[in-house]
Amino acid sequence: MPLLTVLLTNSVYGNVPESIRAALFQAVSALTTTGFQTVDSFASWTPAMMFLMILLMLIGGGAGSTAGGLKIYRVYVMLKEIWWKLVRDTYPDRVVFTEQINRGGRKDAVTDRERKQINAFVFFYLLLFGAGTFIFCCYGYSLQDSMFEFASSLGTVGLSVGITAYGASPVIHWTAITGMFMGRLEIYVVLIAVVRMASDGKKFLREKRFQAGTSGKRNGKRIES
Repeated sequence: MPLLTVLLTNSVYGNVPESIRAALFQAVSALTTTGFQTVDSFASWTPAMMFLMILLMLIGGGAGSTAGGLKIYRVYVMLKEIWWKLVRDTYPDRVVFTEQINRGGRKDAVTDRERKQINAFVFFYLLLFGAGTFIFCCYGYSLQDSMFEFASSLGTVGLSVGITAYGASPVIHWTAITGMFMGRLEIYVVLIAVVRMASDGKKFLREKRFQAGTSGKRNGKRIES
């Protein structure tokens, strides 16, 4: 927020009080994915300010909340992983480290399973973010605006630079809808449902083929008799 205040003071408003108000409100709105917008347009914002807003929307709110985004807890664990890696590499292999994080006021160990789940989720989230941004760019929008708009859709934020207006292409609207749907259900639920439906569909087809084959054999026996 202080960095956003400085950028707004130098580039947009020119006075500190108004810059603090705009920076505080918009930063909180983006990070909590609330989506309220007090500025008339983000068109006057510099690329550096838009980058900060995109980053805040991608991070999102706290774990267990109804906010969207990657969630602060996942980002925190990944940053701690980087620190743990640096610490481990500076000590001999025989030194044993207890990798713990502060969770709810107490120190808890992070299991390998939990870290793998977080890494996989972040990978899928950023992959989807890249795919949606690419689709927006294919329709002639700038990379900055495309990243901002789809980060808002994926995080179910609501901030907009005007891409998803009424007159936009249906592909743009459906891309934003898909991003909001995937982001709201945190991707895993959708992926598990798709895999389960595919598995059940294959099982159903195998059973139908087996039943058809069995019925054909019975009919053949009846004709021979």
